[in-house]
Amino acid sequence: MKLAAGILPCYENLYLLGLEHHGWSAFSGMCESGETPFEGAFREFQEETCNVFKQIDIHKLQSHCKKCIFTKNNNLDFYLYVCDFKDLIDEYYIKNISKLYSNNFHQCNDIHCKEKSRLTWYTLHEINNLNLRKSFKLSFNLYIQDLI
Repeated sequence: MKLAAGILPCYENLYLLGLEHHGWSAFSGMCESGETPFEGAFREFQEETCNVFKQIDIHKLQSHCKKCIFTKNNNLDFYLYVCDFKDLIDEYYIKNISKLYSNNFHQCNDIHCKEKSRLTWYTLHEINNLNLRKSFKLSFNLYIQDLI
């Protein structure tokens, strides 16, 4: 059984997504051997955000996880952790995420940091109008159904 996991950051009514060639998504990928789903999600999150949030350690983020959505598709178990960033970052990260990401993106030589071309905070309403990656859309729709 393959295992994948990701993190969907939220801040009040905003959610952070990254743009890839297949559309917008949270920050996720395959777990490496020996990683728990949350450890894999955390590693992928740090890689795909180019360590913009390097001041947040795994234990602090895990304690701010407010929801875990689990999906099973063929041979893949996927965990999406919705984490509340309200007490972890200040509004500077909301207003300046594009600049922070761009600066780190251009300085990073790791190929994993180049998966997303852009990061943006969106409301739920705005996300409904985006082209979402298929794999993310399934988990995100389950999260939305839970809110209603």
